[in-house]
Amino acid sequence: MAISLDPKNLIFFLAAISPIIIISFIVLNSLSNGNMKGIIYLFCLLISVSVGLLAKKTMCAKGKDGKCMSNESKLFAKGPLCSIFQSPWLNEFDNMSAPSMRALFHMFTFTYFAMGLTVNPIKEGMIFCSFLLFLMIIDLELRRRQKCDTIIDSVYGYILGFLSAFFLWGAVYFGFPGPKYTYYTHIDSGKKCRLNNDEIVQWKCTYD
Repeated sequence: MAISLDPKNLIFFLAAISPIIIISFIVLNSLSNGNMKGIIYLFCLLISVSVGLLAKKTMCAKGKDGKCMSNESKLFAKGPLCSIFQSPWLNEFDNMSAPSMRALFHMFTFTYFAMGLTVNPIKEGMIFCSFLLFLMIIDLELRRRQKCDTIIDSVYGYILGFLSAFFLWGAVYFGFPGPKYTYYTHIDSGKKCRLNNDEIVQWKCTYD
């Protein structure tokens, strides 16, 4: 059944495919600028997702055979936008609840970029971080309406996403490969303002 073409459905569809859009933009932007920031972000994201999948498998309710039991009532209620694409390698995680991997992704990405704003007085990434926050809120509402995740699932995902982004960003910024490979923390010397000694500079004093 096709989705009706109206603003609400378009926004929800944008939220449904937001991980693909965000990752594609970050990687392509990194490649076009000739730096490794996007690749390092992607590597850190893969670590975070791996930890999330491990937590999901650990926290699931297990049956007598030791395997995770599916929540049939929850699966029956899921909407069509919960899983647009299905991975043949991750089918075993479809029936597992917390933590929400979508919540983990959005919180990880938002935190990873927002951490740069905490050490950069220019705040040049404020608009992009606001856009990431907007997508995270819309995605939460979408998955609530489609009954993809419970609030507890999302809360666990947000906590794990925040913690993994905080520590992985810190490892990159304070360790290897360094601040130059994080977002909004390194100011390109070519973009710094310079005063020409041959020109007369006039200063204007203002009083509060």
